[in-house]
Amino acid sequence: MNKQIHISQVIKSKLTRPDFVFKIVLGTLLLYGILYNLIQSFDYIYDGVEHESPNVLMFFLYAFTSEHVAYYGVLFVFALIVADVVYEEYLTKNIFLLYKTRKKVVFGMIKIVAVFSAIFLFAYIFLILVMAWNGNIPIDFHYTRDAIQNWGSMQLWHHLREASVYLPVSVLNYNEFVVLLLVFLKYYIGLVLLAMIGLIFSIRKDSVQYGSLAMLIVILFNLAMLEYDGPWNFYGIGISVDLSKIFRYISLQRYFIFEFADIKYDVMRIFAETYVQGAIWFLFLFGILYQMFERRDL
Repeated sequence: MNKQIHISQVIKSKLTRPDFVFKIVLGTLLLYGILYNLIQSFDYIYDGVEHESPNVLMFFLYAFTSEHVAYYGVLFVFALIVADVVYEEYLTKNIFLLYKTRKKVVFGMIKIVAVFSAIFLFAYIFLILVMAWNGNIPIDFHYTRDAIQNWGSMQLWHHLREASVYLPVSVLNYNEFVVLLLVFLKYYIGLVLLAMIGLIFSIRKDSVQYGSLAMLIVILFNLAMLEYDGPWNFYGIGISVDLSKIFRYISLQRYFIFEFADIKYDVMRIFAETYVQGAIWFLFLFGILYQMFERRDL
């Protein structure tokens, strides 16, 4: 009689492995150090703003839209440990033996990706709350309007980069909790897509190391896009091409920060475009995954 394998069993089995536990401890320490430095710089971005002080809502928005936190911390840690979970050979084979269908295998792997990404996101949110409490940041969920408007007045790219602020002024037109939840959802979609990329390469090469490597390459590509300053001028033939809009749709950048090009856009428009792009990316990656399992021997 076959026994159904649950995701909880997979996670428990991973937690008994010393190498996986070491990765979690190492990742937690790295995120702790980055968030600690973020708290130290949090007061700095409020210089020149009178009658307002940072609160936990603004710290959340700051932590979830800062390139330094995303690309040098959160995504690196995510890539370090997620491939170990989403590519579970034992679970894959048992799902196939239990249900006798490759379709069930694909949906089983997607379920692991979705669940682990959610666990990771909740753990990150919890860590931010702990850091805010330790940093004596008031547990207050209201916009500091003057600060947001001050950031929005920064027209120069390098000023925004120095402050690590990518927050459209239009958030002031919407409820704080609605915006915060949509930011969390945007981030979650990005994590799921990144994990799916890692899963595809892990399956393709039958190794979690290839999955981690693929995710790290995607992260580095996004970092390169942050440094991109278009347009590219081809003086020899008199053509000037701005590739930033193309990169916007072929990278995962918009899930983890608000792009500078969109800083003046309505924030709900940014969310809507991001979610539509996420759906297209998901269907594309799901199609690749499905085709891989159709051809794969289990």
